[in-house]
Amino acid sequence: MDINTKQLAGQVSFLAQLTPAQSEAAIHGFCNAIVRQLADGRDVHIEGFGLFQKIPNGDGSSRIRFRMQKTLGEKL
Repeated sequence: MDINTKQLAGQVSFLAQLTPAQSEAAIHGFCNAIVRQLADGRDVHIEGFGLFQKIPNGDGSSRIRFRMQKTLGEKL
């Protein structure tokens, strides 16, 4: 079963002691910050989670590769 942003924000609000609205804003801000860094050609490493990289496809387009960190894999 999938989880949407509002549901995730509900969990984050409990764990981080934020309101659901603050949590949802933080999630959107977090995602936008990752996209901005990738668009600027930077890799994004989130400790304990993994690495996001923008990979050129060779035809002018690109894709995002996610490499899970070992510690995340051990938790799953």
